[in-house]
Amino acid sequence: MPSASKSASANDLFAALTRAYVNASAECGTLLKTYELTLPKYQVLRIVKDHGGKLSAGLISAEMSFPSSDLTRLLDGLERAGLVERVRGKEDRRVVIVHLTAAANKVLRSVEGPLERCVAGQFKGLSKADQDHLFKLLERVNA
Repeated sequence: MPSASKSASANDLFAALTRAYVNASAECGTLLKTYELTLPKYQVLRIVKDHGGKLSAGLISAEMSFPSSDLTRLLDGLERAGLVERVRGKEDRRVVIVHLTAAANKVLRSVEGPLERCVAGQFKGLSKADQDHLFKLLERVNA
């Protein structure tokens, strides 16, 4: 950890981001397990929901920065659980459209409040202004 007078190195930033992710994913991941979800599966469901309940697998993969082969395994599990359906594109059969099921929408409604509180707890040491600033900085990093 750099001192107050020394600026953070790239390794310091990476270590801090990693610690934040590990801490948040441990606590919130435990919560998601009670809904039979993992963080990546929840991410898929949320991304599809945010796009109106259906989205191509390619766009999900791009938004998650996730290899398509890993996404296929996630979708297999979500499909077995009855949370998504995959439909081949009509014009281009190579395109796979992922649709949320009614069961997925029910799970998302159920988990939304508890997960929001879990995530908010991870940032309780930051003011709203600091949270907004952190979000903007991370958006720039991820651009």
